[in-house]
Amino acid sequence: MSIFGTIVVFTIAWWLSFIAVLPWGVRSQLEGGAVEEGTEPGAPMRAHMPAKLVAATLIAAIITAFVFLMLDRGWFEAWLQS
Repeated sequence: MSIFGTIVVFTIAWWLSFIAVLPWGVRSQLEGGAVEEGTEPGAPMRAHMPAKLVAATLIAAIITAFVFLMLDRGWFEAWLQS
């Protein structure tokens, strides 16, 4: 797989995993019991974004490595022929 292909696969995998991890650990202000005046009650109390960015990056790296191995070892072509 080329460098461009690797970047494309990683980018797509990163965005999909980032969207998947966004709801992890989110508690709304209504659940916490303290709604700040002037904010949406359903807004999260704390988003934990640094942890979610790291998690999305690790998941995307694993997915990219798996796709690279599939293409490099010919597993994808063997799967298509069966």
